[in-house]
Amino acid sequence: MGLLDDIEISASSESSYMKFEKGENRFRLLNTPTLGYIYWEGNNPIKIAKANEAADGAEPKLFWSCVVWNNGRPRILEITQSTIQKALKAYDQNEDWGNLTQYDVIVKKDGEGKEATTYTVMACPHAPMSKEDKAVADDFLKTYDPKEIFETKSQKDSDGDELPF
Repeated sequence: MGLLDDIEISASSESSYMKFEKGENRFRLLNTPTLGYIYWEGNNPIKIAKANEAADGAEPKLFWSCVVWNNGRPRILEITQSTIQKALKAYDQNEDWGNLTQYDVIVKKDGEGKEATTYTVMACPHAPMSKEDKAVADDFLKTYDPKEIFETKSQKDSDGDELPF
């Protein structure tokens, strides 16, 4: 008998977060984005609600955090690229396209490396979500708290004391 014979392996390794992969990335916004700022302390990203909350010398960058429908499920997408933010806002404010929850969007990522990467944003024809997908999305949104992205998470024991890991 092996050491791991009775250990189960998770059936799903798919993340609750979406990130832009090379090629086409299709999604639909499900909520109004929460705006925040991100900066780095070493290898650690620090997310704050207002730019003036950043540490001295830090250069915070605006990001949008939103729930999207992607690959048949709700996921959280953080958009830091201003070219994508501007294009999404333009579609949302356009009289013919309007509210981004009413149609899918494709963000095409080309190139590699920070300087050579480009993004193209394309709207898909208006189409309603299926009743089943809408119900799953609504259930997710009921439990989603966008303010949690700004909370620092630390592990504490039952007495509320910081744990050393």
